[in-house]
Amino acid sequence: TSSAILLSIVLLFFLFKDGRSMWRWLLSKTSDESRPMFTAAGRAGWQTLTAYSRGTVTIAAIDAIGIGAALVVLKVPAAVLLALITFIGAFVPIIGATVAGIAAVLVALAARGPATALLVAAAVIAVQQIEGNLLEPLIMKRQVSLHPAVVLVVVTAGTLAGGIPGAFVAVPITAVVYRIIETVAEYRRARGDIDSSLE
Repeated sequence: TSSAILLSIVLLFFLFKDGRSMWRWLLSKTSDESRPMFTAAGRAGWQTLTAYSRGTVTIAAIDAIGIGAALVVLKVPAAVLLALITFIGAFVPIIGATVAGIAAVLVALAARGPATALLVAAAVIAVQQIEGNLLEPLIMKRQVSLHPAVVLVVVTAGTLAGGIPGAFVAVPITAVVYRIIETVAEYRRARGDIDSSLE
């Protein structure tokens, strides 16, 4: 796992450092006819990854602040640590938020009793409902929209294939691949319509 994380960091460094030149090199290997399609697909994939990363960080911060504030008000021990777990958990859609919420409730139950645990559970549910029904559609918009069933399958597959790092990268990779395939399909449909109109 540590070697996979180190490799990911190194690859990410080179992607940010030499990403443009790498992309130009890849495009130079395509034919003149297909180059516009690859350009559009690559741009769509990059925009999706950017939107996902920015949106996830924003939502994770809001979750952590909201739940962390509730824990501080209710005087639950390790509120800052639980808020940090909530922030990290938000990067694994659905499953991460659920696990972080359960951890907060269990700590509240052990430290402050059932009444406080119920209040923490109510706060967690309220924050997650606001996030899921208001913030996520507003921040993520339609660029990275995946059905919850797809997200669950993808996260599970990523976890089985790559452990915790796999769970973190499964959804963004799926969203990017889906957007690329969608863009290529749209381009080919448009190309087909143009060709048929010229016949």
